[in-house]
Amino acid sequence: MASATLNAKRELLGLSLEHLQELVAELGEKPFRARQLYEWIYKKGVRDFAAMSNLSAAFREKLTASTCTSSLETHRKQVSQRDGTSKFLFKCADGELIESVF
Repeated sequence: MASATLNAKRELLGLSLEHLQELVAELGEKPFRARQLYEWIYKKGVRDFAAMSNLSAAFREKLTASTCTSSLETHRKQVSQRDGTSKFLFKCADGELIESVF
């Protein structure tokens, strides 16, 4: 189990700018990289590091090796014929399921 924990990538989605600044420092990058990363993820909605064109290739490689930007996959959707309520079953990157109603 310890080796699985060591190989786990850190999820970037949900991190604040402050936490991204800490991560960037841990990766040995300059502080302004956190703001760039924040803008790509939260303002532009980009999840693919390769598309983050103003980040250096070396930084993108570090991000790819140690982090991820997972999103939920819609596993199943049901729509109530009675009131139109939608019920979703989402699958997380770790295989766990989350149920949500809209």
